[in-house]
Amino acid sequence: SNSASAYTLTADAAGLTQGTLALTVQAASVAKLVLSVGSSSITAGNCSGAITVTSKDTYDNTSAVAGLTAVTLGGAGAGSFYSDNACTATTSSVNIAAASSSVVVYYKSNSASAYTLTADSAGLTQGTLALTVNAAAVSKLVLSVGSATITAGSCSGAITVTSKDTYNNTSAVSGLTAVTLGGAVAGSFY
Repeated sequence: SNSASAYTLTADAAGLTQGTLALTVQAASVAKLVLSVGSSSITAGNCSGAITVTSKDTYDNTSAVAGLTAVTLGGAGAGSFYSDNACTATTSSVNIAAASSSVVVYYKSNSASAYTLTADSAGLTQGTLALTVNAAAVSKLVLSVGSATITAGSCSGAITVTSKDTYNNTSAVSGLTAVTLGGAVAGSFY
């Protein structure tokens, strides 16, 4: 079997007492790292749930490392990894203790985007985790235009009003939102 577990094997024949054998299949040697998290999306500025880095064999069984194993974390993009669940102590590497099979880290980014987080250790297949950081709640409006200079009597290019969160990520409003335009002392909005 490729699955590490305890099994009870049996042998049956008519008129004979059943024979049984307890057999334990142990995990093979560590071959890869696997990253997992409860929720694959977080809100910008918030700390993720626990991201578990687990050592596994080629058959996907959890397998303890023989000695202290250094793990380099990557793919953070604009964010950072943290060693604590309050996301106050940044880290770029962690260790899986000898005779253990996992370590926990956390992630936070203020930039809304899709990230592929990675965990690397010498001689092991890299672990990856897709994590999406969503924009936080709308906190401001931002106006933009192709050129902020126009000739008198001319119409400007399209002026775009965009709702953004506190981290400057585009963030959708929850419903129809009235916007009042102002400041055009000697001109008008069209």
